[in-house]
Amino acid sequence: MNKKLMILGASGYLGSSLNSYFQNSNYDVISHGYSKKSQLVLDATDYSRVEESLLNYLPSVIINCIGFTDVNGCEVQPEKAYSLNSKVVFNIASCIKKNKLDTYLIQISTDHVYDNSSASLEEEVVLKNYYAFSKLMGDLYARDVPSVVLRTNFFGLNNNCPNTGFTEWIYNSLLSGQSINAFNDILFNPLSLDSLAQYVTKIVDLRPEGVYNLGSAGGISKAEFILSFAKELDLQTSLVSIVSSEDSNHSNVKRPKSMLMNCNKIEKLLDISMPTTHQEVKSVAEQYKTSRG
Repeated sequence: MNKKLMILGASGYLGSSLNSYFQNSNYDVISHGYSKKSQLVLDATDYSRVEESLLNYLPSVIINCIGFTDVNGCEVQPEKAYSLNSKVVFNIASCIKKNKLDTYLIQISTDHVYDNSSASLEEEVVLKNYYAFSKLMGDLYARDVPSVVLRTNFFGLNNNCPNTGFTEWIYNSLLSGQSINAFNDILFNPLSLDSLAQYVTKIVDLRPEGVYNLGSAGGISKAEFILSFAKELDLQTSLVSIVSSEDSNHSNVKRPKSMLMNCNKIEKLLDISMPTTHQEVKSVAEQYKTSRG
């Protein structure tokens, strides 16, 4: 009999991508969402509902993709941020611990907890806003049970969630002739959805415990990312204005300038070399060419 893998937040941007990827695995996938189309519908902020579902399905692995990722929204709705980014993880971990379940938790976290002068190691946390704080609390709760915390950033084409994600915003904006601001002072090293799914598959098999950064090699600024992606697809780069985040009215919420992650730990674990950020941009651009013509 196949083992059961539960994906919480399987109707979201990352969750639906992982859900599609694991359909062809050796696991029976239990997909959680908030619509009637979802296999499992529950409010994961309610401990009793979480416990009822976990005892019913007894999953071997849980991948938690639930999260409130609107940085501005987290600042003005801290209770909601805590509920979705922290309490959900607390409920999962508490249920596993209380009922002595043989369940391994994969907690999807964020690079937003970093802001250092060089690529951050897993312990070099710097919190700039409530989103980062609420995600870190979730990371800490996850560590109460056999788990891995994956701090990551991701992008790509997901036809399950049209008009969602960083590349969709770039593509749709430039295709419609809308000008966009590109920050030259915010650095990150994201992975494509496909690469992330491949690495998560390896992690499901290995079941490592601890906190791991999971990103591409090198890293670039948001401006360089936007221009590189636009050029790959022959979109109008003249619509891209290179600006500093300091000179923008983008947000009053404090945000990290460098979310670059040092991924040596995960590379050693998986015995791999991460693709470069530019390789990932090119790979996703090819998907757009195929899908959008």
